[in-house]
Amino acid sequence: EQMTRRELLDKAAEKTCANREDTFPQIAHFWGCEPLEVCIDMILLKVARIQSGQSVEDSLIDIAGYAACAAEYLEDEPFDPLTDAQKAYDLVNGVQHETN
Repeated sequence: EQMTRRELLDKAAEKTCANREDTFPQIAHFWGCEPLEVCIDMILLKVARIQSGQSVEDSLIDIAGYAACAAEYLEDEPFDPLTDAQKAYDLVNGVQHETN
């Protein structure tokens, strides 16, 4: 039986956002980035799995969940396109910054 959009989004949120306040900041600390970037990186991981044919339906559900978590982080922090563009440039070009 195919899930409705609401069921899919509820399942996605349950799987990926349940411990957002604890897990994403901890991973961000390990990776030397911000929690929002963890969400984006996890989405990219799921895209790579889809491209390789692994767990397609499950990965799509996870992508929806990580996107929801990312949206919550955007609500927490004001969006600054110049700062975010600089972070993206630095990330692509391997520029490292000290983290606290």
